[in-house]
Amino acid sequence: MKTLEQIAKEMKEIFPDGRINETGELSPFLQEPYSQLSPGGNRSLADNFREVFPEAFVEGSEVGFMGGENNSSDVEEIIFGSLTNQLIFQSEGTLDEGGFKAPISVFRSRWPYNQQRIYYILFQLGNYQIIPREQRRLVRNGKIRIFKGIKEKERFGYISCPDDLRTDLKEKVLEIVAAQFLYPALNFSMNKDNCKDNTSHIKKELREEFFKGILNEVSEEDRIHIFRYLYSHGLSFTTRRNTASIKFGPNYVSTITPLDNLRILTQWTGEYEVKLIDSSRTGSWRYHLK
Repeated sequence: MKTLEQIAKEMKEIFPDGRINETGELSPFLQEPYSQLSPGGNRSLADNFREVFPEAFVEGSEVGFMGGENNSSDVEEIIFGSLTNQLIFQSEGTLDEGGFKAPISVFRSRWPYNQQRIYYILFQLGNYQIIPREQRRLVRNGKIRIFKGIKEKERFGYISCPDDLRTDLKEKVLEIVAAQFLYPALNFSMNKDNCKDNTSHIKKELREEFFKGILNEVSEEDRIHIFRYLYSHGLSFTTRRNTASIKFGPNYVSTITPLDNLRILTQWTGEYEVKLIDSSRTGSWRYHLK
């Protein structure tokens, strides 16, 4: 397994600004001058996301709050309007023989207009998600329960990524996912690539250059397997029970996984979606059948 430093060095010609800290880890927060893009931080950065990641957007496209196509979002009051934002969990991103652990943080925030209303916010390199209070005990301990609707089915059959891959391809998949977190603009672009909403305002060139560089020595057959797992719908989950049981139910499954095993697909998907990174790091599956 390559280290983050090795990947950053190999990709330096394409992406010169890999974000590794002094200890060789990845912070869940952006570097200066954008370190204030976090809950309770600089609200204008979220409203002018193009200024943070100009290389990620198509020139002339309409970009609003947190890079979405709309000009605003109701959740901005929760993210940036709260006077009380308490960091209750933080994990630095690492890549070693034990696998990849993603950078991620959790904030406990109070609604600015009603201090009795408490929200929990996942935050990851400028991407965020507001999660239900029922998750509060788990997230304080670095874990979270994720859900997936299976409609009328009674069994959950999914591609277990990257467990089913050969060892070398499993390592390559984790290296690819880790590399995306090295470059926040690329990570943002990849997140949108996984979403089902309109992504016409997001440049494709970042992703194309990235895969061209990191898959340079990979055979066409192996590339097919890698992309199959990277974009597997079976790895898509939600942090909200109701999304799984109502929108994609009535039957659904759930499991508990470490927070650092998730990629956040930002709030504007409307389904509170996350991508599981390594299915071997989940607990047992619980079935909820009607």
